[in-house]
Amino acid sequence: GVDVPEADVRRLLTAIGFEIETGEDGVLLCRVPSFRPDVEREIDVIEEVGRLFGFDRIPEPTHSAVPVFVPREDPGHALRRRTLSMLSSLGFRELYTNSMLRKETAERFLVPDLLGLRQPRGIIETLNPISQEMAALRPTLLPGLLQVMAHNRNHGQRLLRFMEFGHVYYRSNNGTYLPGYTEYESFLIGMSGPRDAMTWDAPTQPADFFDLKGIVEALLEQWHLADVTWTPVPAPTPLTAYHLEVASGGQRLGYVARLSDALTEAYDLDQPVFAAELHWREVVERAAPNLQRTYVEISRFPIVERDLAVLVDVDQPVGPLLDTLRHAGGPLLRHADVF
Repeated sequence: GVDVPEADVRRLLTAIGFEIETGEDGVLLCRVPSFRPDVEREIDVIEEVGRLFGFDRIPEPTHSAVPVFVPREDPGHALRRRTLSMLSSLGFRELYTNSMLRKETAERFLVPDLLGLRQPRGIIETLNPISQEMAALRPTLLPGLLQVMAHNRNHGQRLLRFMEFGHVYYRSNNGTYLPGYTEYESFLIGMSGPRDAMTWDAPTQPADFFDLKGIVEALLEQWHLADVTWTPVPAPTPLTAYHLEVASGGQRLGYVARLSDALTEAYDLDQPVFAAELHWREVVERAAPNLQRTYVEISRFPIVERDLAVLVDVDQPVGPLLDTLRHAGGPLLRHADVF
C-alpha cells in the first residue's frame, strides 16, 4: 500500500464532485454527488481515491498471505448426498412433487398420530387458489408419491421405487417461521411391485414390508445413528394397515408402513404400497455429530462367537430383546443378531 496525503485526497475527490468536511479525530466526511449512486460505502470512496491517484503508483507486496483451510460440508448436504447415492444404487428415483393439493386430500392425509405432528390444528388453506387442485398445502409427502405411482402404473410400470425430499405444512399452536403455522422438511421412501427387476433365470417375488424396513435400517446404519428403537403399531390408521415407529435416542424420527388397501385403491393401484417418512431435521440433528470419520485400532484378540438359545413369548419384539443383549454384553460385545 501507499500513504496518500490528505491534501491530495481532498483535491482528487473535490474534482469529481464530492463535498469534503472534517469530522472528529481528523476523519473526512464525504457527501456523495447525486449522479454517483454506485458509491455507497467507505470502500467505494477508497476505490475512487486509488483510481484517481493511480493504481500503477501503488507498489505491489512482495508476498501475499493466502489462508489455507479445509472446507467442511454442511451436515445436511452431506447426509442428503450420501442418502441419494445409496438409494439411487438400489433403483430409487427422486421425485419433485407439488406442495399444493385439493383441500379434501390434505384433510384426508392429516393424521397426527402417524405423522408425529405437534399440536396440530388443521391444514393450511390458500386464500386465493388458482384452482381447486391447489387449495391447500400438503401435510405429508404421501399424496405426491401415490399420484406418481398411479401415473407410472397406468403406463405399464410395475417396479416402483421413489424417494423425495420436500417441505410439509400444517396449522399448529406454536409454529416455526410464523405463529400458528408449522413447516418442516420431510424425507419419503416408497416402493411397490416386484422386489427386483424381471430376469430370465429367476422368478420375480413381490416386495413386502420387510424389504422397505431393511432399506431404512441400512440408511440408519449409514447415518451412524445410535440407540435406534422400533415400536410396532399394529392398529390401522386412516392411511396405513400397520406401521412401525422408528426413534433414535428417544427422539421420534418417523414411521415405516404398509398403506391401507382403501387408500391405494383410491389411486387405482392394484398392488401393495409400502412407505417410510422421516423428519429430516431430526435425522440431521441426530446424525451430524457422527458424520466425522474416525478410526479405531484393530483388535489384537480373535473373535469369540456365542450361540444363545432363549425362550420368549411368541409376540416378543426383536428390538427390546437385542437392546437387552447389547446392554448386558457391554463394551466387549461388538455385534448381536437374531436368526
